Amino acid sequence: MKESDFEFIDEMVSQLEGTIENLVQEERRLADKIGHARVEELKCYWQGELEPDEIEEFKGGLDYWDKLIIFTWSRLNRVHETRAMAGRAIMKNNQLKGK
Repeated sequence: MKESDFEFIDEMVSQLEGTIENLVQEERRLADKIGHARVEELKCYWQGELEPDEIEEFKGGLDYWDKLIIFTWSRLNRVHETRAMAGRAIMKNNQLKGK
């Protein structure tokens, strides 16, 4: 990769870190609104810990705020994955420069 590619990745990492910070704040705000007990139930659903028959019943009871926090978790996962890929690219570049 060219140096300009790594400069782009470096800038992207900074933006991703800002996005992560904003999403974490949004997650906290939503968790406060929803309540600790409901957030724990939603985490079980999100992490696939419910039985198949429980999932359909649970999905039927989701409200706007429940869906919003799940969407936030989904975005956080994608941003973390992208940040990790960028970090690996930077580390690989640093290793190549060190040789």
